[in-house]
Amino acid sequence: FDSGGVWFPRHSFVAMALEQKLLPHGSQKAMGIMCCHRKREFFIGDASPEEPNFISVGDNLRGKKEADLMQLHQHVVNARADMQKSMIEIKMISAAGLVAGVVALVVVTTWLLTASSRVPSVNLGGQTELAFDYFEQTLKTLNLSKSAETFADDVQIRLYNQDTKETKIFLGRSGAVDMLRYAAGLGCANLQDTPVVREIDEAAKMVYVNWDYPKSVANFCGPSTETYMFDNNYRISRLNAFVNWRTPKPNATLEAFNLFEKRQEAWDLDGTAETFAEDAVTHFHNLGTRKELVYKGRAGAKELLVHAAGLGCAKHTDTITAREIDEKARMVYISWIYPASSNVSNFCRPSTEVYTFDRDYKISRLNCIVDWRTPLVNPTRDAFDHFHTVFKTLNFEQTAETFAHDAVITLYNRGTKELKTFQGRVGAIELLQYTSFLPCAKTKGNITLKKVDELARTVYTAWEYPRQANVSSNKCGTSAETYIFSEDYKIFRLNALVDWRL
Repeated sequence: FDSGGVWFPRHSFVAMALEQKLLPHGSQKAMGIMCCHRKREFFIGDASPEEPNFISVGDNLRGKKEADLMQLHQHVVNARADMQKSMIEIKMISAAGLVAGVVALVVVTTWLLTASSRVPSVNLGGQTELAFDYFEQTLKTLNLSKSAETFADDVQIRLYNQDTKETKIFLGRSGAVDMLRYAAGLGCANLQDTPVVREIDEAAKMVYVNWDYPKSVANFCGPSTETYMFDNNYRISRLNAFVNWRTPKPNATLEAFNLFEKRQEAWDLDGTAETFAEDAVTHFHNLGTRKELVYKGRAGAKELLVHAAGLGCAKHTDTITAREIDEKARMVYISWIYPASSNVSNFCRPSTEVYTFDRDYKISRLNCIVDWRTPLVNPTRDAFDHFHTVFKTLNFEQTAETFAHDAVITLYNRGTKELKTFQGRVGAIELLQYTSFLPCAKTKGNITLKKVDELARTVYTAWEYPRQANVSSNKCGTSAETYIFSEDYKIFRLNALVDWRL
């Protein structure tokens, strides 16, 4: 019987019933009987045959009724003893049950935890997957002998490397060890890859895997695939590997570009052309001439070098302002300028190039943006002398052609405090017409200063008039002009300061 979670045997209720039966006779009488029983308890069952039991001696008791009560009380005591014994047994069984329950809970929990940790990689129903997982785990230990044990004695392994166009065949377990050593030597096998496909065919005992590599090593380690076939003992009997591997090299883009520069600077046309891919495309845009040319292949690379050499700037010393190497993208960005000391900066201006290399580290694309014109010697001086020569002919139209279309001319006469401004070639003609009526403009002066700055494309000149008695030239004072030439060596600005009194 279950009472509040504790089970009581049937005889415990008998003891309770007997105890209740004694209560009507008065608590004092019951206590007296119990006390008597306790006082004489050492006689019960221990008295000699000659000595009568106090229960059987009726003369000393209060009659048969009291004897019956004593007998009933004895049953209560015995029933209570049985009940206590049963309770002890119950507690022992309960404690044992609790311990067993805790042990069972721990066992079940441990099994669930270990089972859950195996779920992602192990299919309890697939022997092929179990065998393949074990093979992969042995690879991580780098123990070649242990990995070889996962192969069958008659295993055949075929490895084709797409990058090197090389096929290798390995036989038996010793061949499996040779294959693992060979693959490790290529480098890619030791790098972290990213699984793309992992298919398990339990019916065919076959595994297909495909993986790729991060972009940081994609130049050397490309997408690869393997197919595994297992025998009846779940050992690898066939392995067909298709990889795209090369031994990774640090700074491969930098080395390729340095080789190109070395050959280019030596003007080795054939050697430089070999640094280009056979399908290379080169775009050459010249801001100086406003022309764009396209060259293709290695033959086109040689044509580019010949064309650049003809422009002159390519052979002058330059100063690198930026040189960026991107190994991941296999790209090089470079820009440069020409120092003023070279006296060609008016013709050879800041330029830039972007190189892109293929997986073989050959130049596959080259985009050039240069600002080049063929350098001239003393072009500013020659342009100014040409202007003066034409000016003396008094041919206003031809003289105007030595000015730029957007020329600005400023004439300030200190003698008359007059300021005039002329614009463009039309303005140049107006200037010439205006000065043709001024006596000082027709009077020959003596050049006192002529300064030509080729770098700034400027000419500064000053002159004065001889002093003579009663001559109109006495009204013509010292004057000066500053000429600024454009990139085309046309007069872009003319600032004249004269001292002519009319």
